[in-house]
Amino acid sequence: MKIIQRFITNNDCYSCNEKITPRGLMLHSVGCAQPRAEVFVRNYNRSNYDVAVHAFIDGNDGTVYQTLPWTMRAWHGGGSSNDTHLGIEMCEPSTIRYTSGANWVETGDGSETRKVVETTYNSAVELFAYLCKQFNLNPLKDGVIISHREGYTRGVASGHADPEHIWNKIGGGYTMDRFRRDVDAKMKGQSTATPSSPSILYKVQVGAFSKIENANSLKETLTHQGFDTMVVNVNNLYKVQVGAYSQKANASAMLVKLKLAGFSNAFITEVEVKKVPVDNGGTLGLSIPVEIIPDPNVKEYTFSGVYNETVRKVQSYLNQNGARLTADGIFGPKTYQKLSDAYKVDTGYRSELVKCVQLRLNELGFNCGTADGIAGTNTMNAIAKFQKANSLGEGYLGGEDWYYLFK
Repeated sequence: MKIIQRFITNNDCYSCNEKITPRGLMLHSVGCAQPRAEVFVRNYNRSNYDVAVHAFIDGNDGTVYQTLPWTMRAWHGGGSSNDTHLGIEMCEPSTIRYTSGANWVETGDGSETRKVVETTYNSAVELFAYLCKQFNLNPLKDGVIISHREGYTRGVASGHADPEHIWNKIGGGYTMDRFRRDVDAKMKGQSTATPSSPSILYKVQVGAFSKIENANSLKETLTHQGFDTMVVNVNNLYKVQVGAYSQKANASAMLVKLKLAGFSNAFITEVEVKKVPVDNGGTLGLSIPVEIIPDPNVKEYTFSGVYNETVRKVQSYLNQNGARLTADGIFGPKTYQKLSDAYKVDTGYRSELVKCVQLRLNELGFNCGTADGIAGTNTMNAIAKFQKANSLGEGYLGGEDWYYLFK
């Protein structure tokens, strides 16, 4: 592990020079597609900047850039964690693009994303082991090593999802529990098995049949035309697929060829190659392909990120009830989750939230009259019209309705 001291002496946090005795460590992820730590060091090294962390981990080579003395209080967690925990930021791959909040999409074939995540993970394990030794911290003790997301759920940090929002999507076994165990193992001089990123193969699917005879017939047609074709059985569905490529670009080229050949329904599918235990004792070593099947019950939501005064009022109302949201007037995943998990509007309800709903319905053209905070006949009729227009179930306003009301 390489540590370079680049203290952000122009940052107001450094000028305050408040001291702490570290009782824990918080792991962050920067929240933007930038693997170079030096970029953040430069940006943070200026006055009138209200964020400061102890270090950044470079995504390209794992170098640690220490930006504050370890015993200086930083402005990283957005809550009481600033008084107890050091804040360490991992840089993120350039091959992702944020769509809203903590939601992101892959812009490459996934290999570079997994490489950067593995690099920052390994370096973070070493750094946290080093810091735990220096400050006599037990990495397995509750609350010592936490993520920003875990800090939020504990009520000691602001509402963030990092770094799990990156780890959960790429797979490979990256979790905070695994991280804590690896830090403990590193402190004891034991080898740590870095979570292995799954290998992804890209195939072009041409058809799927309930009867194998139909799948074999299509396979023969494709093979006769010179395409390397196979039939795979996934949950008793026989899928006809062409090729297997480590690069998505190659699969895309094959997709073009198939469409030009008349197979207009072809599309690219991903196959994850996992290592599984062999029969004689559990040693990891046998690689098998496992098709990645989207969960039909999981819906992807996209949020506009546009300011709306009514949304700000909703957030203020939720905060009065313990939500701990940033009242920024932007409807994002956290605000939606709070609403969909616990709030609804039904006949006779009276509250400031009802008033916000009335204001929003009027904004969208579903007139419910004066926004008086009472869910009367006019309000419920407007809700019914709104639900019908968005193909939602009619009745009280709740659950997924909140997304369509404020997106």
